[in-house]
Amino acid sequence: MKKIALSLVLCALGAGLGAHPHPAPPPPKYVFYFIANGMGIGAVTYTEIIMASRMQTKTLSFSEFPNTGWATTHSANDIVSTTAAAATALATGRKTSGERIAMPPDASQSLKSIAYSFKEMGFRVGVVTSLNINYAAPAAFYAKQPLSDMYYDIANDLAASGFDFVAGAGFKDAEPPDQPSIWDVLQKNGYSIWRNIEEVKGSDAKKNVLVQPEYKFIDGLVYAIDKRSDDYTLRQMTEAAIKKLHNPKGFFVAVESGQIDLAASDNDAAAMAGEILEFSDAVEAAVEFYKKYPAQTLIVVASTHETGGFGISGDAETQPQSLSFQMPKRSVADRHLFTRQYPLS
Repeated sequence: MKKIALSLVLCALGAGLGAHPHPAPPPPKYVFYFIANGMGIGAVTYTEIIMASRMQTKTLSFSEFPNTGWATTHSANDIVSTTAAAATALATGRKTSGERIAMPPDASQSLKSIAYSFKEMGFRVGVVTSLNINYAAPAAFYAKQPLSDMYYDIANDLAASGFDFVAGAGFKDAEPPDQPSIWDVLQKNGYSIWRNIEEVKGSDAKKNVLVQPEYKFIDGLVYAIDKRSDDYTLRQMTEAAIKKLHNPKGFFVAVESGQIDLAASDNDAAAMAGEILEFSDAVEAAVEFYKKYPAQTLIVVASTHETGGFGISGDAETQPQSLSFQMPKRSVADRHLFTRQYPLS
């Protein structure tokens, strides 16, 4: 069963954060909002233990950001959240219940996400995810629906959003019976559809949707631990977003790693760590951009909630240098052709 904590870590880099308050720094021009779905402190610690053991590197790209804080993402009526409620809290600043997407608990109105606020200010806006584009976390930035499983309606909200760049694994329920294909709806609304990262980066199209090739379609990208050379990575999609969104007026991009949540839900510690490493690599792409524009760039890294109840324990008397991981076997063994483990030595 999924266990979800009520709070998350926020890390931030850039745009004058931590600087002397006088004079006030100018507002950021380039804003990255990274969201690790299901990533708790235990998962971060475990991943950094693996890094220290196997890669001689001790920290993730965002672990040493100079500013850290806490925010609550529990649902409006329960301290245990869902991804939809947590993502709505991150995207709109408002608590909601159950499976609402950017709507209050009574679903009486829509809540405006930060992405729409940036769009109204003239920024170019993008949404990137390692899962299907119309899943809950990315949807909170562009959709307004009473239930997170209203996938076709959520996808239609994206088509109407006017956002400039969207990337992910694909769309769930993209072609329901007796309804126009979501691909046709997107194109009717001026979007170009791409299944090749280099092609979209080189195109002149103003509004773009990038998805992985059809023969690779599953509910998300291939797990990092199982990737082959032609599989998309979250970093590649983030770099494509930077390429397509960068302009003199500024941009905002929300980037979600949803596979952390899936791996943690399956109690698959090795796959979870691989996804956190891939997430860290995507953040590193933003850090490299920040180094070019340090006074104008803000990078925020957040987590929706903790998933899986992950814990680390050791026996200091008998094995002072070892760690014990007591994790159940994968419950969905064939989801992503899981074959390997991350040993500590």
